Amino acid sequence: MRWLSRWWGEFTGFALKGNVLELAVAVVLGGAFQGVVDGLVTHIIMPTLSYVTPGADSYASWKIGRVEVGGFLASVVNFALIALAMFLVIRKVVGSIRKAVDPPDPSGPTTKECPYCLSKIPDPATRCAYCTADLPAPPASPKGRSPSRGSGRKSKP
Repeated sequence: MRWLSRWWGEFTGFALKGNVLELAVAVVLGGAFQGVVDGLVTHIIMPTLSYVTPGADSYASWKIGRVEVGGFLASVVNFALIALAMFLVIRKVVGSIRKAVDPPDPSGPTTKECPYCLSKIPDPATRCAYCTADLPAPPASPKGRSPSRGSGRKSKP
């Protein structure tokens, strides 16, 4: 009986994690959305297309030889609409929300280029780590404090 309570504790710990619950909600909403799109295709789009095509009563009677293509075309249109909607939701809506929540860092670059060897070095550096040249003093920081000047050793010319 002890193993059952331990197993139940592990199961509830797993099942009640945020990711599992979010996935379950996404599956349920996806199924409901699929039903809406299927109804749109079955009752509105495909009957409208059957008015445009001559000689067919409904899309279900569309045939090429003995192959019935009307139902297949309805499934293709259904898939295309769901794929388009998912693209719009994932790429556009979630992307714009992510941009609004996480704005880009306005502080600018955190590295600079050594004027002698052209290697990338941190902004507050006063000596190049690659060619050991003394660098010009960086501008004063916005808070009025100047960054440290290093060890004070002179580099060899």
